[in-house]
Amino acid sequence: MKDSVGSAYPMRALVRHKAKAKLLEGVELQDDCPLVDEALLRDLATTLFQSNQAQELYAQCHSRQEADEVENRFAAELVDIYQQIKRQKTDPLVQLLNELYER
Repeated sequence: MKDSVGSAYPMRALVRHKAKAKLLEGVELQDDCPLVDEALLRDLATTLFQSNQAQELYAQCHSRQEADEVENRFAAELVDIYQQIKRQKTDPLVQLLNELYER
């Protein structure tokens, strides 16, 4: 969908912003919580937007409200994927496999 000023919806940058805001919720309360990995978040958003699912939803947005709903779903999915990757990164087995790979 395009609005009167020509912006395409859903917007990848807005989805990333919403996902980052969700990831940062409550960060001030946790001293041991690392900052958001911007590069990982950007790469995940790029991959998500290139998926078949994204292309289908992208084509179906006929209003800003529909686009906002899609952006919120994408942001939630992006947060879930990001958190899963970060959890796996701290898994001892994954760390061992990474060490073997680096040798």
